[in-house]
Amino acid sequence: MKQIFESHETVNKLLEDFSYLLFKCLTRNLESQENCEAQLFCKWDNIIQGDSLPKGCILQKILSVQMLDVEGTKYYSKFLNEKNSEWGYVKDLLKGLHPKMCVKCSLLTMSNAGKSRRNDFMFAPYLVAAVANDCSLMITLRKILGDMEESTMENIVESKYGKFVISIGVFDLYPKPMSTIRKHELRNKNYWNVIRL
Repeated sequence: MKQIFESHETVNKLLEDFSYLLFKCLTRNLESQENCEAQLFCKWDNIIQGDSLPKGCILQKILSVQMLDVEGTKYYSKFLNEKNSEWGYVKDLLKGLHPKMCVKCSLLTMSNAGKSRRNDFMFAPYLVAAVANDCSLMITLRKILGDMEESTMENIVESKYGKFVISIGVFDLYPKPMSTIRKHELRNKNYWNVIRL
C-alpha cells in the first residue's frame, strides 16, 4: 500500500483511504446512455431503493437487475415442466431487447406480455437476477503522473494521494439454465432446514 500511494502513512490509514477510494469508484455515476423511454420499472426501482445508492453507479445498476426476482424460486418452480427449454429464454431475450429502454424495462415488459404459463420467457426475470447475484466486479486503478486531457476526465477519481484513471468491469455474466430454479429451490430448502435445527 505504501508503494501504491507513495506515502508514509500507517498501514491502517492507507487501508482506510484505499477503501474510501474504492467506495468512490463504486458509487460514482457511470450513466452512459440516455434515459429509458419506458421508465415504468426504473421509477419502481427509485421508489424501493430511495437514496440508498447514487443513481447510475455500478452498484445501483447491479442491484436493479438483482431486484428482477420479486417472486422467488417457490413461485417459479410451480410452473416448471419437462417442456421448458433450458436455454430458450436467452434467444428470446436477445431478440426482444429494445434499444431505447433499459434492460430491466425491456425484460419485464416482454415477460409480462407473455401471459401464458407455458411461456419459457416468464422465468427470465428470475434467471437474469440469478446472473446478477453471481456476478463479479473488477476495479483497475492507474495513477496519473502528468496532466490529462479534458476528454478523459470522466474516468478519473481523485484522492489525497493523487488522481487515478479507473475502469470498472462486471464479469461472470453467464446465462443460467432453467434447471437453476430447481437447484436454487433445493438450496433454499436446505438453508431453512439448517436454520430450524
